[in-house]
Amino acid sequence: MTEESGEPKKGIDTEFKEEYERGFGEKSIDWSNLKEDILSFIKRHPGTSFAEIAKKYGKGDRDYFFNSWNILLWTGLRKDVIDAIHSLLKEKKINIKAVSPLIYAMDGIVILYPIATKIKKYKTEHWIPTVLVVDDKCVR
Repeated sequence: MTEESGEPKKGIDTEFKEEYERGFGEKSIDWSNLKEDILSFIKRHPGTSFAEIAKKYGKGDRDYFFNSWNILLWTGLRKDVIDAIHSLLKEKKINIKAVSPLIYAMDGIVILYPIATKIKKYKTEHWIPTVLVVDDKCVR
């Protein structure tokens, strides 16, 4: 809200931001079956960002990185969450879809790396803003 008018700031989806801050109303996590819990979350929230994953499943100290290409997907994730997402990708139950960095700006967090504009080998580390989707469905 602005101090002068008490009205919401323009350009911010305050309804989404409030939902994001509440953790999408989904506090319970099935840690015994983390992979299926993540898959279910992505199905319920098409176009799930890694910021949303970190918000729901907690921050960690690992980077999700494609070392051979110098491309970072996200930083600060739990190892078990990365392992579960990687397994879902290998099983082709989910896909990664490149998106505008504005998606992450809307979530309130971006990574301060140069933006990867395509999948290729970079000489320095780059971040590619992506979302997780099932069957290429993305509502963003």
